[in-house]
Amino acid sequence: MQDFTEPNTDSDNPHVSHTFVGHPVFCYDECIGSLCISFSEEMVLDDNDELLIGIISTAIGIEEERNQVEQQILTQKTFLNNILESLSHPLYVIDIKNYTLKMWNAAANIISPEEHLTCHEAIHRLDSPCSNRGIHCPLEMVKRTKKAQTVEHVHYDRDGNPRTFEVHGHPVLDDNGTLIQVIQYAFDVTDRNRMLEELQKTQKLESLGILAGGIAHDFNNIITAILGNIEILKVYMSTHTHDERLHKIENAVFRARDLIQQLLTFSKGGAPIKKTLSIVELLKESAGFVLRGSNVKCEFSIQEDLWAVEIDESQISQVINNLLLNADQAMHDGGTIRIIAENHIIYNVNGLPLHKGKYVRISIEDHGIGIPEENISKIFDPYFTTKERGNGLGLTTAYSIIRKHDGYITVDSRVGRGSTFSIYLPASDESKKTEQKIEKHVIKGTGNVLVVDDEDTVRDVALHMLNLCGYKADCVTDGAEALELYQQSMAAGHPYDIVIMDLTIPGGLGGKETIKKLLEIDPQAKAIASSGYSSAPVMSEFKKYGFRGVLTKPYRMQELSELLHRILKND
Repeated sequence: MQDFTEPNTDSDNPHVSHTFVGHPVFCYDECIGSLCISFSEEMVLDDNDELLIGIISTAIGIEEERNQVEQQILTQKTFLNNILESLSHPLYVIDIKNYTLKMWNAAANIISPEEHLTCHEAIHRLDSPCSNRGIHCPLEMVKRTKKAQTVEHVHYDRDGNPRTFEVHGHPVLDDNGTLIQVIQYAFDVTDRNRMLEELQKTQKLESLGILAGGIAHDFNNIITAILGNIEILKVYMSTHTHDERLHKIENAVFRARDLIQQLLTFSKGGAPIKKTLSIVELLKESAGFVLRGSNVKCEFSIQEDLWAVEIDESQISQVINNLLLNADQAMHDGGTIRIIAENHIIYNVNGLPLHKGKYVRISIEDHGIGIPEENISKIFDPYFTTKERGNGLGLTTAYSIIRKHDGYITVDSRVGRGSTFSIYLPASDESKKTEQKIEKHVIKGTGNVLVVDDEDTVRDVALHMLNLCGYKADCVTDGAEALELYQQSMAAGHPYDIVIMDLTIPGGLGGKETIKKLLEIDPQAKAIASSGYSSAPVMSEFKKYGFRGVLTKPYRMQELSELLHRILKND
């Protein structure tokens, strides 16, 4: 193209000498078929810039430039679509004029699966506050405030399962500040909320555990003295005149013991003392005990090759008893409770706070009155109860015990249709062990026993119980005295056969510290750890610390004699 800013030397006009200056007239683009052309016309004036001497038209092909621009737009659109489709959470754009969904990604199909579904239609198909109160709808809130808003909604997925979404709404304004669209995106927070609920439950239990641990040590010492003296009285009494009264006192003590034991399951000192066994007999024994005399019967469905579990038999029995008692009380008109025990493998973490692996799942189904939806999230809370005579600790205790076994407990309930509680217990890698039944009576024995306890009432009752069982016994107040007396007895040639040590001795040497020094003196020494409460894991892992067994306060003479017999006979 010619540059008209240079002097003209056109040979056809030798008498004209001037400079052509271009003045734009107009420019436009035109497409003829597949050809795109940009037209530009300019005026050419004489040297005085006064006389129009011509018009120069220029046509430039711009098809390539237009194609490049269109390709860039298409590339950016594809890139944006890829980003939207890669998001795992729903995102959609709503036209505020007619509430039409203009765009959404694949993840949003849970909320707006049909292509022509309007936002209002989608809202009214959801079980959420939007269905009846527009003030809680993020769309309406953004429309009203022109600011970003966040709310939580409960939606049902295609399978009818409730899922909780945290929905964020962001305004899109034009140059005049008018709201034209709303961008909404949602995060599925169902599992997050479930974990937060679990954390809150755990924190409540820890608070209750601090309270329980503070009083458990002294309380169990008192009960040990009361229970022991009752049993001693029963042995010394020559007639049965007062047996009934003593039996009632004994039952009251057992109730107090069970209550403090429930509280202790929430504390750090309530760690389970586990052993590997089949849970089948425990389920049958619990059902027979709880439902005796009831108008409710029990039906079992137990997998033949049910895996063994590693559990604290007493604690798990307490859980099963609580669940069966609740099921029985929920079925006022009688009926059938179904107990299902089956092997279960967790391959992926599907909302349950459990590790992958093998579990035994125990389900207890009733057809009773059911639990109202508003109470489902509260039933494991301490002291929550809907019963007139309940203390609200049964299900809380069950929850805490199962968690301490690295398991989990769930509930599914419908009002008028009944409830199903499911317990997940980790399967044991060991084979099933068949426990020999020990006769339930005091076993006589012989030997020298040393008792270490800071409570004089406990020492007194332990001394009398041991004498009645046939043993010679001495008592001291702390570990330092015990070590000194033990060395003296060894030097005198009549060593102690076994030592019973209280783990917690305020201001003195407790059992955990004493056992280390005792084994240095005599590596063959036999010792039993005894406690009503201890925050240390000694009671559940006693062998690791050098003990041969554990004696949980309060204990009965029968338990004491059986433990001594087993340790002294086997060793």
